[in-house]
Amino acid sequence: MFTQDESNYLRGLIILAAVDRDITESERRFIMDIGKKLGFERRYCAESIEGVLNNEYLDQTIPVFSNPNTAEKFLQDCYRLAMVDNQLNFKEASWINVVAINNNILHVEFMEDS
Repeated sequence: MFTQDESNYLRGLIILAAVDRDITESERRFIMDIGKKLGFERRYCAESIEGVLNNEYLDQTIPVFSNPNTAEKFLQDCYRLAMVDNQLNFKEASWINVVAINNNILHVEFMEDS
């Protein structure tokens, strides 16, 4: 069984990827990798990604995490996901900002992978 934070983490990344109503192959791979690290089955992650654009019942609630460290890590991953196409668009930036505000995170270090 997964914790609420783990479920929110995966759901939040999928929502972010879909905010522009298009999920690229790079975004899919990124989410699949994170889903695997969180312990989710590959099939579940793939079905969740595929279904997000057509699922009117998907919980769009901004994720709030029980731990500030988890929230900060999530925000870092959100930034990395948003930048897989080397562009941070307005909708993505706005969504990430709302997540930070709702989790009382005032500053996050965004470090690029080397």
